[in-house]
Amino acid sequence: MAIKIWGKYQGKTEVIDEADDQEEAQNMAGEYRMAFGAGWTIWTGAKNGKTTEDDSVRLRLVRGV
Repeated sequence: MAIKIWGKYQGKTEVIDEADDQEEAQNMAGEYRMAFGAGWTIWTGAKNGKTTEDDSVRLRLVRGV
């Protein structure tokens, strides 16, 4: 099962892409962050498609927010 890359923009959350493993998902999420800009919040979800607060915290640390 794939790991989802999630994005949130203007209050709407959606699956942007999927990756085969966590390393690939993190790399892809980083690329989407650069491409989409500061208006988006991008994070990776668990293999079952659910996200956790840990994912959001990790994102804030990566983005420096």
